[in-house]
Amino acid sequence: MRTPRLAPRYAVLWFSFASFALIGALQALYGPSFPMLRERFSIGVEQVSIVVSAQFIGSFLGIIASGLLLRALGYRRALVIAAAGFVAGVAAIGLAPTWGMVLAGAVLAGAGAGLLNVSCNLMVAVSFRPKAAPALNLINAVFGVGAVIGPLLVTALEPRFALPFLILGAGGLHPPALDPTLAGA
Repeated sequence: MRTPRLAPRYAVLWFSFASFALIGALQALYGPSFPMLRERFSIGVEQVSIVVSAQFIGSFLGIIASGLLLRALGYRRALVIAAAGFVAGVAAIGLAPTWGMVLAGAVLAGAGAGLLNVSCNLMVAVSFRPKAAPALNLINAVFGVGAVIGPLLVTALEPRFALPFLILGAGGLHPPALDPTLAGA
């Protein structure tokens, strides 16, 4: 197995900040969006929560696949796939004409988020070794910042259901392949 070439450590840290803020915001968007989802798709309370399960199934799959993808493709390509999955998934949720498409979008966004999570944690751990714990704690704290921002977006943009999801998708449109500081990742 070849040793990965990583980008400068602070570029990795800033990319990870953005990724974890987006992941946190997405996970926290669902709850405040439940009333709009119920109204838009004429579903009951017992059905609307399935979107959270779909997100977690996708995240689980992204986490499971991350080891294989990172070994086979390297960080850069895996990050591009993760960002594309995240962006396509959140856009699908926001623009979906059917409940099934919302669920499919949640699985896809979750898979992208799971792959981003593992990839960023590993890049930070390698970039900041042997004392990576403070940097890892910091990126995971930014997840919490995103989890606060997500519901605020829903509240500020209500009743426009799609906008918070599209804003998160736009936030993920800066793929690592286009970022010269992460080009060697």
